[in-house]
Amino acid sequence: MSDEGDAREALKREAERLKQQREQAAQSAVSAEQELKARLEGLAKTYSERRFWSSVTRWTGPLFFTSVGAAALFWGISVDFEQENNASRVPYRLIWTCLALGVGVLIRYVVYGPWRYHRWLRALPFRVEGLTEALGSGRAVAKAQVVLEFADSAAPKDVVDELVRGRLAPKEDESPARVVLTKSGAIVVERSLSTESANWPLYHWFRALAATVLAELHRGWPLAKVRVEALEHEQFYIPSGD
Repeated sequence: MSDEGDAREALKREAERLKQQREQAAQSAVSAEQELKARLEGLAKTYSERRFWSSVTRWTGPLFFTSVGAAALFWGISVDFEQENNASRVPYRLIWTCLALGVGVLIRYVVYGPWRYHRWLRALPFRVEGLTEALGSGRAVAKAQVVLEFADSAAPKDVVDELVRGRLAPKEDESPARVVLTKSGAIVVERSLSTESANWPLYHWFRALAATVLAELHRGWPLAKVRVEALEHEQFYIPSGD
């Protein structure tokens, strides 16, 4: 009986040890998941000017690198011409043309795109909040909502719904926007978005919404403020090149 009692006690201790080990592993997994969630939420709230540029202006990288590469090629050709004592102005003109194209791409990306965005935003007849921050977010906005706050009486929900459905018909692989009415009287337009290397889908969709729905709605029911909020985030889509 003594041997059986010792064996039972040993098995109980082993079971208790395995239980504690399992609970510690589960606790560590929960802590790691919470830490990852907090880190991703913090990353989503960060703002980057470069990500904002990419969201409002498509970065034409192939054109930029092709222009720089062509300039280097023509520079090499011009060196050969000089070595052969057969100087030609054509390669030099081509060099400056290619460099001008590369500089033009950079100016369009860094200067013209953001300038055009801010000019468009200031020209809207209503105030827009949260859009710039969402475009420069550290993660891709997978679902967004646009909260409409009216200056006086709110527009009927069915009017907004029909305008959104009729003028912003989604593509076959996209889900339609959803229009809901909140308790405060505000109307929310919610839309799922595709993820790309920047928040270009959000920018493209909101511009279409502002032009075809909100601007027209503002004439009948003036909007005091429009607020853009990100509901879900995902990683930016980076093509693998496969």
